Amino acid sequence: MTIAIHSNISRIDKTKKTFQSANRFSSILFTLSRLGLAALIDKAFFRSKNSIPRKIRSTLEKLGPTFMKIGQILSLRSDIIPLEYCEELKKLLDAAPPFPFKDVRSIIEQELNGSIEEIFKSFDEKPLATASLAQVHAAVLRNGHKVAVKVQRPNLHQTVEKDLNLLRHLASFLENHVPFTRNYRPVATVKEIYEAMIRELDFRIEGRNAQHMRENFRENGSVRIPRIYWKYTTSKIITMEFIDGVRVDAFNELDESETDKEQLALNVTNAILKQIFIDGFFHADPHPANIFALPDNSICFLDFGMFGEFDQEQRKKMLLVFVSMIKGNLHDYLRYIIEFAEISEKSDLAGFKKASKELFIEMFGASIKERSVAHAFFDGIHKGVKYNVFFPSNLVMLAKVLITFEAVARDLDPSFNLTQAAEPFVEELYVETMVPQELIRLFRKSSSLYIRFLHRLFKLWTNALGKLEEESLELLLDEEEFEQEISREKSIKTGSKQA
Repeated sequence: MTIAIHSNISRIDKTKKTFQSANRFSSILFTLSRLGLAALIDKAFFRSKNSIPRKIRSTLEKLGPTFMKIGQILSLRSDIIPLEYCEELKKLLDAAPPFPFKDVRSIIEQELNGSIEEIFKSFDEKPLATASLAQVHAAVLRNGHKVAVKVQRPNLHQTVEKDLNLLRHLASFLENHVPFTRNYRPVATVKEIYEAMIRELDFRIEGRNAQHMRENFRENGSVRIPRIYWKYTTSKIITMEFIDGVRVDAFNELDESETDKEQLALNVTNAILKQIFIDGFFHADPHPANIFALPDNSICFLDFGMFGEFDQEQRKKMLLVFVSMIKGNLHDYLRYIIEFAEISEKSDLAGFKKASKELFIEMFGASIKERSVAHAFFDGIHKGVKYNVFFPSNLVMLAKVLITFEAVARDLDPSFNLTQAAEPFVEELYVETMVPQELIRLFRKSSSLYIRFLHRLFKLWTNALGKLEEESLELLLDEEEFEQEISREKSIKTGSKQA
């Protein structure tokens, strides 16, 4: 009897969940269908092409936090989303409404096992900022440390899980039954969004990202990363040092404080380049709300939910890509960028190479002031989709990062040019890392040959020093003999392998 009751309850719960999912799915489809109808009307009446991106943003806001966050993530995916849509979706950052303080209190007290009054000396009920997944409140700990407390929206995990599961079904349907969508790989895209959002829902991961970045900039006086207070951090709450700064797009405040905006732009540039090429761990969303200017012209990064990573080998390749772009070497650029690409039978490499050549001509045909290595890199990655040449998400993310921070730097300093600003950094790093490694590689390849050559060179130098006394110096190096040494060394190696 008991088993039967439990079985019936289980079936009722399952039916209820199925009904709720179906209800949510129909609501999503209805909202999206209204968007599609609106787009057709706009097209029929020749309305502004910008009206469709605006309607998409408005639709995502209506569908709630999951879809708002999806829009924010897609705003970084310039390989599959047109630029004007990316720019509009970025506005979702400031669109989220606050949630009631009673929910904030409930979540904090449940997560930290105590009342707000016991944990904090003071806690501002009005949020400093709101976002799709959370909102931030200023507070003071019992020890007097001023902190910013980021609290996740109530019941968010369940909502996100349900919405993303529905989207996975929709993506699968589109890829199987709507042929033109296959080039955009909806299943893979939704999978990527799902993984990114689930990571962002665990604020401990964000805390580790911040701590990692803080460690990377420990010796750098021009960049500050807030400290994480782990005792007051869980999967739904993150408590960090309060940084009293000014957004880098608050130009009136920057002018009033006599901030050196040119130096600020340079500090942002060097910080991003260091993250990409040295640390291999970069902030994936460096828009103005996430970068503060501090009184000494240093900068502070905030919001560590989205990060990109490059391993050591990828960093080397990216360095070579940038050196080739700065120098205008199309051959080397194609060689290294294609090493990142996912190539299949459907890929049109010839078409991609031709499009890349046109980008180079366009970039180097522009004036120095207008030339943008960021836009050229961005466009190159974006054009890959057209030719079925796909790049990994971290590279796509990087392309959007470059565009975003270049815009930030240009707003601070209208004369800013990323190509000129990056060239000293990239070239110095190239000399430090790539040149020695190339020499070591060559040495290892023919070590015995070069040891004998250096021995001969030493003997010649010794003889030359002796001849200095007779005021007669003649140092001759027989290139033909050296070539014979190389051939002889290759013959020895070939013989030893055959043996």
